[in-house]
Amino acid sequence: AGVTTYTNTSATVNWRAPQDALRTDPVGLEVSGDVMIGGSLAIGGLNQSAVSYLTVGGDLILSNKANASFPPQLVVYAGPTNTTTTFRSGGARVTVAGGTRLASANSVIYPYCHQSTGASVVFNLQDFYLTTNSQINATGRGYSVVYSPGSTNYYGPGVIPTSTMTGGSYGGKGGTYWKAVAPVYGFMNAPYLPGSPGIYSTPSQGMGGGAIRVSARNVTLAGKLVADGRAIDWGYGAGYGAGSGGSVWVTCSNFTAVGSAAAVTAKGGSYNSNSIQSGDGGGGRIAIMTGAPTEAQSDSLYAPGNCD
Repeated sequence: AGVTTYTNTSATVNWRAPQDALRTDPVGLEVSGDVMIGGSLAIGGLNQSAVSYLTVGGDLILSNKANASFPPQLVVYAGPTNTTTTFRSGGARVTVAGGTRLASANSVIYPYCHQSTGASVVFNLQDFYLTTNSQINATGRGYSVVYSPGSTNYYGPGVIPTSTMTGGSYGGKGGTYWKAVAPVYGFMNAPYLPGSPGIYSTPSQGMGGGAIRVSARNVTLAGKLVADGRAIDWGYGAGYGAGSGGSVWVTCSNFTAVGSAAAVTAKGGSYNSNSIQSGDGGGGRIAIMTGAPTEAQSDSLYAPGNCD
């Protein structure tokens, strides 16, 4: 059987999962046939305790050409991870046996990383096509900052919590007025981590870019893969920093960019202020690998060192 979400409607699978701290069973949806999304489909919830999944036995299509006012959206939230092995598996997985097509110009997939552990959504696809102005958008969906009474917790290796006036780091160092800035981190050939937040960022500003991880047979990109850091805007305020860019990691047999609108970005967020005492986010990491690496080659990208 197949599943269709209609225009201007939404469906959320296990939306209460983040409130269930004891839940460890995966949350998700498995469909033996095709899935057509013309409205909004969300899998999981932000910072849930369990991993998420969407498994499609046929084609996955996002299309709503009849009404551009209601863009079709697929939102997938990752659960936590703490080890290299589970980083490889991701905190959520989207597996499609048939073709995956973002067929409408306004269709979007939003992959949310787990904000404290950095676990990402992994897409295992066959033929993947993004039409012009469609996108996977992970902007500001990476490591974040969590405020609680009496404490502020920054997550991500690209931020120094005790510093000020600095943007988050990742593939490049965050900007700074004169304070200490975090070093770069991650792997050039295996950018599976997301970007980090800037100093004094908020849940809506200054968060690190997320991680876009796609393994496919053929990728045709007329749209965009975007994992930028989120900007921060405090007018004349000083001491704040924007989020670093996230990551885009694509492995496939063939990658084809079509038209001038095709783009892959992992830019650091900007600090929009008239004060010079602030910092932009550092750039993220992008790796597009063609020739479909074998399982052993993929494993080697994660192999830890053995230095003292």
